[in-house]
Amino acid sequence: MDNVIPEYKFKDKIKNESGQKVIVMDSRWFRKIVNDNNIFVRGFFRFQNKKNERGEWYKELIFVDSYVRNGYHRNALIEKEG
Repeated sequence: MDNVIPEYKFKDKIKNESGQKVIVMDSRWFRKIVNDNNIFVRGFFRFQNKKNERGEWYKELIFVDSYVRNGYHRNALIEKEG
């Protein structure tokens, strides 16, 4: 019984015949996604909302230069079955 993964909650038994140590982890470990890498963003066009001198809104097409974002931290999403 040394090849059976301890504390495996399902009824089926899994045997580890690879010779490698296996750690069973559940999704509760993965609550945050952290990406601390630089993310390079290419330049792009977009419509920017602006007000004219009469206070009326209009959209102007502008070009946003390329820039570098400094990663992100966000909560992990829960996948739905089926």
